[in-house]
Amino acid sequence: MPTGFLQTPRAPQPTSSSGWRRHYAQGATGSLLLGLLAAAITVGYASFSPYGMGTLLAGTLALLAALLLGGGLLVLLGRLVGQLPTRYRWMLTSLLILFAVVALDAMTAIGGVLAVFVGFVLGLSLLGGGLVSLARYGWTAMTFRQRLVTGGGLALGVLLLSAVGWLLLSPGAPADRSAVRGAALGDVPPLVVPDPALPGPYPVRTLTYGSGTDRRRTEYGASVDLVTPTYDASPLVEGWSSLRRRYWGFGPESVPLNARVWYSVGEGPFPLVVMVHGNADMTRGSDRGYAYLGELLASRGYVFVSVDENFLNRSTVADVFSIAPLQSANDVRAVLLLEHLKLWRAWNETPGNPFYGQVDMGRIALGGHSRGGEAAAIAAVFNRLPYHPDDASVRFDYGFAIQAVFALAPTEGQYRPAGRPLVVQDVDYLVLHGAQDMDVITFMGSAQFERVRLTRDGRFKAALYVDGANHGQFNTVWGLEDLPSPALLLYNRAQLLAGEEQRRIAAVYVSAFLEASLQGHREYLPLFQDVRTGLQWLPRTRYLSRYDDSTTIPVSTFDEDFDLSTTTMPGGRLQGVGLTEWREGALAGKLGQTLAHALFLGWDHGQSEDARYTVWLPPAGPALQPEDMLVLDFAVARSGDEDGRLDYTFEVVDRVGRMARLALSEVAPAGPAITAEIAKARWMNVLLPSSEPVFQTVAVPLTWFTRRNPQLDLENLAAVSLVFDRTPSGRIVVERLGFRKR
Repeated sequence: MPTGFLQTPRAPQPTSSSGWRRHYAQGATGSLLLGLLAAAITVGYASFSPYGMGTLLAGTLALLAALLLGGGLLVLLGRLVGQLPTRYRWMLTSLLILFAVVALDAMTAIGGVLAVFVGFVLGLSLLGGGLVSLARYGWTAMTFRQRLVTGGGLALGVLLLSAVGWLLLSPGAPADRSAVRGAALGDVPPLVVPDPALPGPYPVRTLTYGSGTDRRRTEYGASVDLVTPTYDASPLVEGWSSLRRRYWGFGPESVPLNARVWYSVGEGPFPLVVMVHGNADMTRGSDRGYAYLGELLASRGYVFVSVDENFLNRSTVADVFSIAPLQSANDVRAVLLLEHLKLWRAWNETPGNPFYGQVDMGRIALGGHSRGGEAAAIAAVFNRLPYHPDDASVRFDYGFAIQAVFALAPTEGQYRPAGRPLVVQDVDYLVLHGAQDMDVITFMGSAQFERVRLTRDGRFKAALYVDGANHGQFNTVWGLEDLPSPALLLYNRAQLLAGEEQRRIAAVYVSAFLEASLQGHREYLPLFQDVRTGLQWLPRTRYLSRYDDSTTIPVSTFDEDFDLSTTTMPGGRLQGVGLTEWREGALAGKLGQTLAHALFLGWDHGQSEDARYTVWLPPAGPALQPEDMLVLDFAVARSGDEDGRLDYTFEVVDRVGRMARLALSEVAPAGPAITAEIAKARWMNVLLPSSEPVFQTVAVPLTWFTRRNPQLDLENLAAVSLVFDRTPSGRIVVERLGFRKR
């Protein structure tokens, strides 16, 4: 028996605190290693096991190696930072916080933020360190190594700071639009009607109305022309800070009804157009930025109102550095628009008022820019409701004759009534958006366009997507500043159209829209059906236009069910042959928002040269006439052609088998897709797509098919096919196929 076997075990000996910490840390580290192995094996098994044992082992080892390498690099970085002087780390951390705040405004150029941060910090550090070393020791007293570090650091610091300065101060790279020609967009006869952006025959006057107590702006204070009551918006507003109240002198319980008015001098009554701005800094006076529209429209026989809702806008101070921003503002913007209409109804009926009998309250249009564009659509919905959808204690009693809504670069979905998407019913609708919008980056207004329902005769909706247009230049006050500085300095402003050109586009389209909607001048409708009819009025750039009206007979809209073989119109069938992709699903914008539900079609002649998609029409319809049109809403997602253009063939067949064909290139332009690198360089955000599918409407008169085959029986069509025979490969997105009555 070994000696000491029956001896009592010795009590544990005390150890030093440093030794205890070392052993405790070893145990904690070992357990973390076991946990890392277990987690990596679990993730690796879930990811790689379906592909076989070899892939499982290799993938799990690669995952573990990547995790260890990444963790090691972070530890090394932390150790290097930990060796820096405390005060330097203090300043570095403070700068990091500042850049993180800037990054909140520049997430779509986050690579640029990081590059500027690294270049700025490293450049300043090298420059400052070198200058202090020279001042403290002098060049001759330094060793060779110290001179090398000091001189090299000074040179590199100057180089880095110069590069950062150049990156921030240069406007960016201008766009090359020399290849954009009217002929390249198709040979379409121009409209023979007056330019809608030319001033009309009426003299124009202007005035302001408001509370008369505005402490910041005399036009709504002592100099106001008409004094108006306030509105209690407190049930609808949250987050009105004490700083916001202190600045404006009022709270949500007494918001003013302020506006600028441009009006026609002549025998009325005149249609009423009420417009509201979006969410710039609240001190900027955004309502001043639409004078170009006010002067134009008033000269053409309208009363134009630019509503002031700046008190609902953002403010670094009033929102407590964005920690406590104002909430629920978009539905309030909409309600205030309707409250302004109540003023106009009363003034139009009040003898002695300058607008007595001068306003046609049966012809009203609402408009807006950015959040104001969304608010205009919300107001059109609220106008027909008895209560606020989210609070029945807020009663509505409006019922105005709102005939039209137009939106410039609108937001969408910031307010959803009862949590549902906003559906606008039976108003004419127009939306414009720029491909280089640096604020509302995705064409969000296209989602609202989808949800405008047209059931009454004569209603229409239109959309225009503009290459070279940004967010702010629709407003003369905002201009190039889509984002707050200094975040804006990372974005490419040199590629934009001039402000006058962008506002010319808005003037042409808004004026023509109101002429067609409120004045009954339907001769302007071809502009919305095909932008090429109005190129003589517009700046040289690329446009994508979309149109729909109440005469459209939809055959397939691809969002009614999950069956890929059935049409929206009962009794029809869908068939795909030789396609590399055939599915229906959500179309996402640049930032991932769902813009529409659509059909995705892809083809590749390397796999099949007979690729087509066929819509078999129901046996009983639709009832077509020779003057009707085949309409297709589609977007170019990808083209295998060298120049990015895309072409395919429309094929129609009647019920006895007679066929006629037309190439897309014979009736409409297609591609390349409009791309827009909104940052100054692609590497600044490689995660943000440079383009998104934007729908355009192609409308083909059915008589064009009978020119190819006079025997074709248009009243008894059996099928419409898209035959992908003209571009080697490609991918398109289709939102709607149907017919439009003439």
